[in-house]
Amino acid sequence: MKKIIAFGATVLLGILSLVFVTNPAQAAPTPPHNLTLSQITNTSAYAKWQTVTGAEAYSVYANGVRKGPGTAAGTATITGLTPCTEYYIQISVRVGGVWSPKATGSGSKMMTTLGCGTVAPVASSTTAAENFNWGTPIAAGSDEFNGTSVDSTKWNNYDNIAGHAGNGRRMAAQSIVSGGVLTQTGQSDGDTGYLSSKYRPGTMYGKWEVRMRTSARDPEYHPVLLLWPDSGGDNTTDDEVDFAEGTNDTSQIKFFLHYGTPGQGLQTSAAKVIDTQEWHNYAVEWSASGVRGYIDGVLWFTDTSSTHNPNQPMHQAIQLDWFPDGTATSESWMQVDWTRAYA
Repeated sequence: MKKIIAFGATVLLGILSLVFVTNPAQAAPTPPHNLTLSQITNTSAYAKWQTVTGAEAYSVYANGVRKGPGTAAGTATITGLTPCTEYYIQISVRVGGVWSPKATGSGSKMMTTLGCGTVAPVASSTTAAENFNWGTPIAAGSDEFNGTSVDSTKWNNYDNIAGHAGNGRRMAAQSIVSGGVLTQTGQSDGDTGYLSSKYRPGTMYGKWEVRMRTSARDPEYHPVLLLWPDSGGDNTTDDEVDFAEGTNDTSQIKFFLHYGTPGQGLQTSAAKVIDTQEWHNYAVEWSASGVRGYIDGVLWFTDTSSTHNPNQPMHQAIQLDWFPDGTATSESWMQVDWTRAYA
């Protein structure tokens, strides 16, 4: 009996060896690509990707955590996301029982869920005005820059005044309207542009949206779209809303809400990795409930604190600020395709 058992084991091992030789381990399949994303609610998103031949299943990951299966059609709803949070979306596919590595593919990789304490409509446009039904722009506070010079009925184009923190000069010649865009250029000596809107209804609150891009700028030049107090900032509060500001990190755009007593440096902020050399739509909504910021129609900044909310009328400004650091400065520019104000 023992010999029979030993013989049987030998045969069985031979069979297993034969199977192993004739069926080598299958290589991991190529992950899906052309991944795109769209937002559905404040806690979920819809993902779509190019299908893989022979796919048996897909898995969707958000920041490395599996969020559910996809379908053979290459689509999935990603659920269980935290409101107002940025996610890195990845897809893995199973072919022949083998899972591919997780990969983002060549399409959209990052998405920010809506929410931030409020449920917002689905983003179907790249402008906040359309997605949130802001209505018709106010003509006096809007400009398509289709003329041949800065419209003096809409803008103060300051000339030969000190620049930000006394650095460089604000020069009218550095703000040019041509070809349907406004271009502000910062020279190597710190001469740069600054426009201040004449649209000042004298009341609190409003909405503004601006389409902007920049050059591959010198980190010493900071493009800024902002709201500034009608009073000139010379009262007892440090109100300022920089709803799109480039800093010395040229891979990011930032949002700063300044508040409190001047000199204290109180602020809330947000930062987003973005290619500012591409056109993007930056918007700010200021209401009695707080301040919200949008990029390409998607909410990305919210501050609903009553003690942070500006308490005085404000107006829009467009400026390219110079922050010299002791090194040589290269010429840089920012362009604005249009700016629109809403009630």
